[in-house]
Amino acid sequence: MFLPSRRRHGRSAFTLIEMLIAMAVTLLMMAALGRMFQSIGRGMQDSRANVEMSAKLRSVTFRLKEELSLATANMQPPLASGDGSGYFVYHDGPMTDATTMMLTGGIALVDDQVIDYRSTSKFGDFDDYIAFTAVAPGSEYFTGVVPYGVVSGAYPGRYPAGAMAASALVPIESKYAEIIYWVQPVMEAGVVVDRNSDGLPDLMNLHRRVLLIRPDLNNAAGLLPVVGTVPGTSPSPVNTMMVMRRYDGSTIASTGAPQYYYGETYPGNYDQQLEIYQDCDLSIRRPLQANGLPAAGGQVAANSLSDLAMPHNRFAHVRIPGGTGVMSSIGTATTMTSMPILDLAGPASIPYLTNNAALLSGRTTIETTSGFLSAAYSLRGSRAGEDVVLSNLTAFDVKIFDPEAPVLIHSGPDGIPGYSNTAASYGELGSDDVVLTPSDPGFFTAIRGTSPAASGAFSATSPWSFVLGSNGAFVDLDYVYKAAGTVQASSGAGTANLNAYCDSHFSNYDTSRPGSGWRFPDSLGKSGAYVQRSGGLTFYQPRFDTWAQNYEFDGFNQEVSPTGEGTIWSTNSTMANTDTGNDGLDVGGGIGIDDEGERETSAPYVSPMRAIQIKIRIEDQSTRLLRELMVTQEYVN
Repeated sequence: MFLPSRRRHGRSAFTLIEMLIAMAVTLLMMAALGRMFQSIGRGMQDSRANVEMSAKLRSVTFRLKEELSLATANMQPPLASGDGSGYFVYHDGPMTDATTMMLTGGIALVDDQVIDYRSTSKFGDFDDYIAFTAVAPGSEYFTGVVPYGVVSGAYPGRYPAGAMAASALVPIESKYAEIIYWVQPVMEAGVVVDRNSDGLPDLMNLHRRVLLIRPDLNNAAGLLPVVGTVPGTSPSPVNTMMVMRRYDGSTIASTGAPQYYYGETYPGNYDQQLEIYQDCDLSIRRPLQANGLPAAGGQVAANSLSDLAMPHNRFAHVRIPGGTGVMSSIGTATTMTSMPILDLAGPASIPYLTNNAALLSGRTTIETTSGFLSAAYSLRGSRAGEDVVLSNLTAFDVKIFDPEAPVLIHSGPDGIPGYSNTAASYGELGSDDVVLTPSDPGFFTAIRGTSPAASGAFSATSPWSFVLGSNGAFVDLDYVYKAAGTVQASSGAGTANLNAYCDSHFSNYDTSRPGSGWRFPDSLGKSGAYVQRSGGLTFYQPRFDTWAQNYEFDGFNQEVSPTGEGTIWSTNSTMANTDTGNDGLDVGGGIGIDDEGERETSAPYVSPMRAIQIKIRIEDQSTRLLRELMVTQEYVN
């Protein structure tokens, strides 16, 4: 008899449930591996982006720091007539580093519920401009290119005529140079690229030009040789003589930005030094006629350091003719021009620069002609991009050290100063106290508080929780009147605090001036940085400038605008009040002969520049990471 086997037969397959479980585990493992590799890949990409951005920033900031240390000018304006040490100028546009944080709305992000995220806060101050003369260190030289015809005319033995085409670019060098840094938004078809319509440029580049100072290239008449032609670029393909592009006063936009073009005949004062900068790395100027207007006929001369002490001889400085553009209500083109100002193309197209009701009274009318340098000064054609030193820029923020700028301190969340609840411990290291300078977004809140800030002993019962801790900070030039700055409309205690603490060297707020209207220092108007007209100002360009007293000895008549405020350049040099600051007479009953009050002009600011700070920020487009570095240069005067 056969009995059934008691051995169990082994299973030859998994059940459906087991397979599903195994697949789920496998998928989870694959997802985890995918996340891990994604994280590793993203980390590598971020690391590579950080390394690349750091390398770019270090290269630019190291060079900038070195060049700032090589500046030739004395930083105590104004320089004496014939000083011969060159210049330093710093223009501060209406933007600040806090603008996009203060004046753009926050949004909620669904993913992380950050309810106050500001997508534009990556942008800082990007409309500043610096230019200065520098000397190359040791045995080094600055280099650049000029048309062969220029050096052939000056040194025919070394550069024989006919050996090369007169327009061919050849390298030269110089011990001294004019160095310029500015930001330019990327444009397409003449329009700033802004695809997300947030009013901010999508892409910006940092530009740098080095213009050689070679007065030895001038001929016996003190002019550059007029030989050969230089290639014409947009908007005209034809070659023109080595003269400047011209602009048509009838096409000047409401912002006062000249619209340039070729081939028209206009008075000499309409000619601007643009085309030559496309093909020539020389610091040049237009000689002046007997009436003070630039000579007609396209004559230009190479600058010396002494020439550059006067603003009208510098790169990108223009004189707007009377009766033209922003000067349309003041004089005529044959009777007067503005003092030399930067050739700016209008502000960034940010709506709140012109329609923010919180702005200090009158501010909307004084910043409308301040902004980016005219795009015409960027290299184009075959040299396009040579002047770009950084791309994907989000900030180029220049600040000046103001020894009187207020530093306000808040007791912080714990309500007591420092650790020991005494006035001496305000801002103590490691405490939760908050320190604010005019560059911080919270400065506006502090200024418009309920009672004046206290500078004495701490009072726990005071409704004002900020005190004046100290003085001295890096600030935006003209920080009180910035159209998009940290000091906005204030009244009551805010006005008292403004008067008490913001009348500093570079605030542009002078409490000795009448309270109605703009309270600019007298020196600013005397420099021609603005000219008053009915209903506002023609233009407004706050800038630190080493200036020069040459205008008191030049034989030309710079005088107060017929509208009542601001200096203009008159073409009538035979008037009795020409060079009153140097006529040996006591004009106006001042404190003595040829005293300061008799001078026709003044530096915009008469306080010395002790130090300057420049912050540069860039973005990596693929990772959206930001990186910034800062340069600080101290000057001993």
